[in-house]
Amino acid sequence: MSARWQGRVIFADRYAVFEGQTGDNRLHSHAAAQVVIGNNCCVQLGDGTQFCGSALLIRPHVRHRLVPQADLKVILIEPVSDLGEALLTGLSDRAVVILNDGGRQVEALCTARLAHSLDQRLVDATTLLSRSSRNDLTLAEVAAAVGLSPVRLRSIAARQLGMPLARWRRWASLRRACVAITEGAAPADAAFAGGFSDQAHLTRTMRSMLGITPASLHRALS
Repeated sequence: MSARWQGRVIFADRYAVFEGQTGDNRLHSHAAAQVVIGNNCCVQLGDGTQFCGSALLIRPHVRHRLVPQADLKVILIEPVSDLGEALLTGLSDRAVVILNDGGRQVEALCTARLAHSLDQRLVDATTLLSRSSRNDLTLAEVAAAVGLSPVRLRSIAARQLGMPLARWRRWASLRRACVAITEGAAPADAAFAGGFSDQAHLTRTMRSMLGITPASLHRALS
C-alpha cells in the first residue's frame, strides 16, 4: 500500500516547512536547499546511494527522493535567503551533508557572518518575481527595475544561484501555487494562482521539483 503524506505546511518568506508523515515521492530536484530532520531520516539519490542521519542537508538541483517516514520535518530554504546563503557557503559542497548535531548547525548559521554575499540587485530581482501578482512580468522589466540589462541579470543569477533565473522563476511560481493549496484552494485554482497554464502544467512542475502532485499535497492537508 502506498504511503500518504499527512501533516502541516507553513510557507513564509523565502522558506517552507513541512511537519508530519512523508509519503510516496518520485525522484526530483528543486531550486531550494533542503534540510530534513527526524529519527534516522533517509534520502536516496538518483544513482541509488542512500544517506541516513538525524538531520540531512540536500543541496539544490540534486535528484533525490525521501524515504517515507513518520514524524519528519522538511525545510526548503531558498538560496537567495540569508539562511540559504549561509548553508550553501558555510557547509561542504557535497550533494548531501549529514548534520550530526541534529540540525543545530543550521540554526547557528542563521546568525553567521560570512564574507560572501549575494548581489543585492539579484536579491531585489528575485523578491520582485516572488511578490509580483503579474504572471506576465518579463525578464526585461525585472532587469530594468533593478538597474541591469537582461543579459547581465541572467549572468549574475547563473553564477550566484547556480541555476538559470528561468528555473528559479518556476520555483517561485510553484511556491505561489503551494501557498494557495495550503490556504484551501483546489489544485485547479492553485494552478491559476501560480500562473500556470492549467492544472496539468502545475502537476508536471510539482512532480519535477517536489516529487509529489498537487492532489497529494491537498490530501495531506485535509
